Amino acid sequence: KMEISKLSEWAIYLGIAIVIFSFVQAYINVILSWIIGITANAHPGLVSLYIIISGMVLFLIPAVPGNPIYIFAGLMFVPSYEKFGGDRVVGLTISSIIALITKLSASAVQQKVIGQSFSHFIKIRQMVNINSDLMRGTKLILSDSKLTVAKVSILCGGPDWPTSVLCGILGLNLLSILVGTLPVICIVVPAVLSGYFPILQRGVSDEEKRKYQRFFVLFGILAGLFQLIFLRKAVSCIETTLKERAEEIRAIPIDEDVKNADDKEEETKEILLEVSRWYSLPLWVKSAKLFSLLTIIASVYILGLFKDSFKEFSIDDSFQEKLDGDILSLVNPPGWISLILFGVSSIFCIVFKCWTKKEAAKEVLKRNGSEEESLMGSNHSV
Repeated sequence: KMEISKLSEWAIYLGIAIVIFSFVQAYINVILSWIIGITANAHPGLVSLYIIISGMVLFLIPAVPGNPIYIFAGLMFVPSYEKFGGDRVVGLTISSIIALITKLSASAVQQKVIGQSFSHFIKIRQMVNINSDLMRGTKLILSDSKLTVAKVSILCGGPDWPTSVLCGILGLNLLSILVGTLPVICIVVPAVLSGYFPILQRGVSDEEKRKYQRFFVLFGILAGLFQLIFLRKAVSCIETTLKERAEEIRAIPIDEDVKNADDKEEETKEILLEVSRWYSLPLWVKSAKLFSLLTIIASVYILGLFKDSFKEFSIDDSFQEKLDGDILSLVNPPGWISLILFGVSSIFCIVFKCWTKKEAAKEVLKRNGSEEESLMGSNHSV
């Protein structure tokens, strides 16, 4: 049974995620329209370079999945390629190759530059729970020099940034990982096709728009479906490995530095949980947490009840004409109220988290002091 304080905390996090998603969703068409505008007359070579660079930058953000980046490849490259006399099918093929190159390049950077560099820090290895059977089993699968179903499933089905960085932390061979990532083309191609259809919605009848919109959704779902298939297979393979190769997993050496750090932090985690229990919170902290919860609920409800929280903006619209070049004008008054409530909720949530950590630190010092006094007393008696 989840304690009420923890339950309310998760509710706040969920509300924050919903509001962020709503605002991101509202700005998608604005971003697409802007991208189309800046790449409309550019040479395909420059567009491809822009896709790779911007895609790699986006891949470096942990929360950004690969599918939107692949969609952008189809959205940006094909129109430019066609404008310079290129064939549509060839353009889509090149877009898919560009998207794949972007994915592989980003994976290499994430693994070698981020993962391998951070693997020297005990805290990072501790965060990924490197001594767990799950991590050691994953390492066992990914270390295989052969192109196994399990290996491919993890590399293609797992979240992009965490998977690549984890490969670096685990010290895996880069070339082997990149080869194992190649089947991600099954996800890339439908995502690129999905990205192409919004372009076709410009300047056509409503019936044609609906048709292209259906294709956009269809190929988007197909890309997501392939990702889900890879992910489900990855989970299944990891479970099988944990059962059937338990001896090999246990033979993998434990990271002693991480084990020692885990032992030290175990007590801190228990204290943190204890001081954050609802019954032990001071009245003002309870009030802050309750206020944070109520404001984020209000923020979410406003976005749900007021459909005019944002101006209508389609991919056909001009950023300069519809919004007068002001990106903030997309948000209507209800949206601003929701955003303000979101900010207030976030601030009070941060206040609560800071107080909890501070109290936990005090309790740790208090207990350590008591242990030292007890130890000194026992030594004195001896």
